[in-house]
Amino acid sequence: EAVQFIEEGAITRTPLRATTSKGKHYYFRVNPDYPVHNSVRKNKIDLRGIGGYVVAPGSTHADGTLYQWETDGYMDISDLHDLPMLMPVDIATINGFNGQAAEDKPTGDLGFSTDQYPLPHDGSNLAEGQGRNNAAASMAGQLLQQNSSLREVKAILDQWNQSNNPPLSDAELNTTIASISRTHNNNNPGSSILIEPLPSSKPEFAFSHIEELVKGVKPINWLIKGFLEMDSLSLMFGEPGCGKSFSAIDLACCVATGKDWHGKPVKQSGPVFYIAGEGFNGLSRRF
Repeated sequence: EAVQFIEEGAITRTPLRATTSKGKHYYFRVNPDYPVHNSVRKNKIDLRGIGGYVVAPGSTHADGTLYQWETDGYMDISDLHDLPMLMPVDIATINGFNGQAAEDKPTGDLGFSTDQYPLPHDGSNLAEGQGRNNAAASMAGQLLQQNSSLREVKAILDQWNQSNNPPLSDAELNTTIASISRTHNNNNPGSSILIEPLPSSKPEFAFSHIEELVKGVKPINWLIKGFLEMDSLSLMFGEPGCGKSFSAIDLACCVATGKDWHGKPVKQSGPVFYIAGEGFNGLSRRF
């Protein structure tokens, strides 16, 4: 169940894995900005980070199973610097799947209280409509990590939920927000979640000094290796009629579905928006 949860795209995809006696290990690069600690309880998914260890491929389990590497085609076993990192939203999603809770519970006049929605400890909230709940958990975790208030999280997820077919019930959506909020508090002891948004005092635009830019240089994090980088602005250009739009739609569909793009794996699937200034008829035929 845990392997299926991860391989259906619930968290960031990694090209480096190992088959084990009872499931799989998924390997990620260390995130220097977000240290991952060990989380080993009666979980469906364990996290091994600082101070933790795993049995490495090449070893043999007591039952005779050989631990073996499993990689995507483009991944070389020694190319570890190219691995993706686990993000806070990934940790929140894993903790939500495991049903972990914290003592601190944010409350407020949101139309619901987190106390009304006790966390299920067996992951049953993901059994039916798993994709919608996973998406809601991922969005809530990302928004909370960006210091969004519960009011803002609820409003954004309410708007998103109306496009679902069928939408999640208010109780399901509130349960997911409550679950991720508790997990966020558990992962960030000493911090608190805002109920209402703070008045904005940050300028809409600010310059960055070159010293700030060169301090944080990191390896390229590819969405599609060699073609499309994460968190970047890219341009596709060419002569009129050479197939730019068709190629862009092809790429967009692969990112949206997580399918390989001409032999190049998509590391992380997700929502894609295509802004069509020329109308929809040609788009419909191409899709």
